[in-house]
This record gives sequence, structure tokens and C-alpha cells, in this order.
Amino acid sequence: MKPWEVDSMKQAIHYWVGTLRLELKKLFVYRGSFWIFFITQPFWSLTQVFMIESMFGQTNNIAGYNRFNMYILLGTYRIIGSLGFVFVFSRLIQLPNLVRGTDPESLDVLLTKPIDSQVVATTGSYFFGAISSTLLGFIFLGYGITHLREPIVMWNVFAYICLLVIGLMLYYITLLFFRTLVFWFEELYATRELWESLNKISTYPSRLFTGPVGIFFNLVLPIGLAGAIPAEMLTGKIEPIMLLYYCIVVTIFFYLSRKFWQISIKRYSSFSS
Repeated sequence: MKPWEVDSMKQAIHYWVGTLRLELKKLFVYRGSFWIFFITQPFWSLTQVFMIESMFGQTNNIAGYNRFNMYILLGTYRIIGSLGFVFVFSRLIQLPNLVRGTDPESLDVLLTKPIDSQVVATTGSYFFGAISSTLLGFIFLGYGITHLREPIVMWNVFAYICLLVIGLMLYYITLLFFRTLVFWFEELYATRELWESLNKISTYPSRLFTGPVGIFFNLVLPIGLAGAIPAEMLTGKIEPIMLLYYCIVVTIFFYLSRKFWQISIKRYSSFSS
């Protein structure tokens, strides 16, 4: 790592620690709002529980999943999705308003700060009310694991934890791509809906997607990393060597998203000047 890259990383860490401290202070001031979100966030997951129980009341197997495999998938999806909501979602959702000038903050002012533009414009805002969904996700995960007949291999547990991190990275990368489109199409307002529709693919067993569609969503753009793929790794439905493949794919996508951001911010700077 080059000297200026080390300095950039130190600046980013300092920024994240500082914004996290500030957000925790706000949390103590606005405790009421936190508890409202903390209590209400998990309720929509109950509909998914009813759906699982309804489906498996009619059959014992869906695309290689039994009832408890599905709870592991649901728990994994909730863990990654809620952690993404806590650490990533809030800031990226603000990005179009920063670009359009409808946010109290100004992107022009943010770009003058002595820190990487992507760090300051796309991270540093947190939503701790979603932590309750994370806890619920672990409950679903634990329920599914304890009722499995097959033993869980320790290597699969390690690979599962790694895939949780990789899945969270892909959550950020895909949302960043859709929100960065505002630099190119300022009147495009449906990027959040497009991203949410794409992200929901990870709530389905990967074997449901076959042929070219399966190759695309399981290998080329493995959206299932936000749910199905880690769950299937944990239960031994995917070979452990695939962990290396997904690490490489997400690293490539991170690099491409980084380049796309740099090109987009240059375009914005040339127009705003």
C-alpha cells in the first residue's frame, strides 16, 4: 500500500469514528425515535414467517430447502439487510438530494473537505433503530440451525461469516451504483426502487434460477450474497471453494464501483464549476 493510500485510510477511519460518536450522542438525545424504530422495524418479518409456514404446510421441499433451511435464509437476509441499513443505507439514500441541492448539506462543500469524496459523501450516517432486525435475524438463524438434522461443519461456519461480510460489501456496491446514476440522469428518481427489487432476489433459493438467469444471478452478479448464498454455504449446499470465487467477484465489483464513482464525481465537478 502506497503512503498516500495509508493516509487516506487513516482519514477514513478517523471520519468513521468521529461520525459514529456523533450519531451515538444523537441517539441519547432522541431516544424516543430510536425506540419507535427499534420496536416497529421487525414487524414486517412476521409476514415472511407466515409465508414460510404457509408454504411448508403444503410441501416439505422447495428447490432443495426444507422449512428450517428457509429460516436460515430469512435470518441471513435480515442480518445482512439490517446491518446494511445501519451502516450504509442512510447516507447513500441522501446522495441524490446532495447532488440536486435539495439537502441541507451541500455536495460542493463536502468535496472541499480533506478526505476522499466517496468516503464523505456515501458513508458516515447511521440508523441504529434497525439493530432490532439484526437481533431477529440471529433468532431466525439459530432456530433454523438447531432444528437441522445435518451437522454444521466448522469450515462452513467460517465461510458463512466471511460471506456475511462479502454480502454486506455487495449491498454497499450495488446501492452505490444505483444512487450514483443521479450524476448522469438527474431526473431519475426510481433508483431506490430498482435496487430494492434487485436485492429481493437474494430472498429466494439460488436453485430457483436456472439457465442464463441462474448463471447471471448466481455467478456473474451474485445478488444472492445478501441472503441465499451464505445460507447455502452454511448448510453445505455450496462447495467451500466458492468462497474464494465470491471474494474475487466482489473485489472486482468494488474496484469497478470505485472507478464509476471517480468518473461520476469528475463529471459533477466539471458541470458545477
